[in-house]
Amino acid sequence: MDLLDRPLSIQTFEQYLRRRAPLRRTPIDYVSDVRQFAAFCGTAWREVTMHDIDAFVDQQRQAGRSPATIKRRVAALKVFFDFLAEESGDLAWPNPVRAKRHAVSRRSACRVICGMRTWLRCGRSSASRAIGPGLC
Repeated sequence: MDLLDRPLSIQTFEQYLRRRAPLRRTPIDYVSDVRQFAAFCGTAWREVTMHDIDAFVDQQRQAGRSPATIKRRVAALKVFFDFLAEESGDLAWPNPVRAKRHAVSRRSACRVICGMRTWLRCGRSSASRAIGPGLC
């Protein structure tokens, strides 16, 4: 496989996933996730670094994607880069995805907001008076 040919490498990855999980939705989602990363990062596959993955994760967070969606996209990229290393025959090819580095917090924004409302209701800030009782 020509690793420089991005569409071909994604197509081959899709075929690989369909062989592994023919009745599951995983191939559809993972290929979509890899295509989104490819659109975001134009770097050659071999040149992708963990910093490129960092930037993609940050962009996904800023776009309001859920932690579960981001986690799946990171997992898809990890599987994809493992696949590329196997297909190239170069198992020493480092995977740019680092599980702990690219972990996504499960704590939702709602919990943060609700926690802030509780904090404000307790009168620990003059902001609670400014916000008003009906909003907290």
